[in-house]
Amino acid sequence: ELRKQNIETLEAFANTEAALIKPDRGNHETFIRKRSQARIQLTGRVQNKLVSEFLPVEAGRGLNRLPEPGRGDIYFDIEGDAFFPDGGLEYLLGFAYVDDEGALAYKKIWSTNRLEEKRAFASFMQFVVYRWKKFPNLYIYHFAPYEPSAVKRLARVHAMFEGEVDELLRSERFIDLHRTFKEALLASVERYSLKDLERFTTYTRQIQLHEASIARRNVECALELNDFASLTPETLKTVEEYNADDCIATKELHIWLESLRSDLVRQGKQFQRPVPKESA
Repeated sequence: ELRKQNIETLEAFANTEAALIKPDRGNHETFIRKRSQARIQLTGRVQNKLVSEFLPVEAGRGLNRLPEPGRGDIYFDIEGDAFFPDGGLEYLLGFAYVDDEGALAYKKIWSTNRLEEKRAFASFMQFVVYRWKKFPNLYIYHFAPYEPSAVKRLARVHAMFEGEVDELLRSERFIDLHRTFKEALLASVERYSLKDLERFTTYTRQIQLHEASIARRNVECALELNDFASLTPETLKTVEEYNADDCIATKELHIWLESLRSDLVRQGKQFQRPVPKESA
């Protein structure tokens, strides 16, 4: 559709008058949104820095999705192998939280087979249930929809904690910061991945992404070949630190989004906090 209008570059797309974009196929509003994305990427390129701008505020969307931050909140990330025999394996459950001393803690639980996956899931859910009782306003923050889908699948596959998972989902305790960001902001990044968006925060990863990618691939190959014992401690440590990076980066992104929300409130903008929903 862009080629039909002789639009061959991001710069040309960014500078095209919106009224002139009349696609033969597809939705006109979609093209306008894409042009806005091209425009802000061009701005970032010209200014040689990260830039963002707010989208119109809509009820129940964007920053309106952020509940009141709480001491009990959990930041959750899963490493999974989709090609593990018989339906994939969630081989590393990682989560960050504030411990009883007020320090940021990180825990990880490994699985190398289906039985260990069941035990890992049970351990994680026991932690969540205990913490939920201690902190009734607890929320579980994650990035993109994989984590709640995986938790739902684990509950079904292992026939355990199904009621608790159903209650977490129905009461909307999982908060997807990827969705929150995309509904609230345009950003001068090519991909709205956690690795790209965390650049707006002050967090610096401990593990290089290329190094982490190699380590994860080695782990997944070993799992699929039933040869986990062949992996070096260094490989396992790299994957653990990569997972910790994702958990902590999710927390830092949450803090950054909260700071934006606070700035807007001080400027007179109004937002709603979602409240814990009673499960049906």
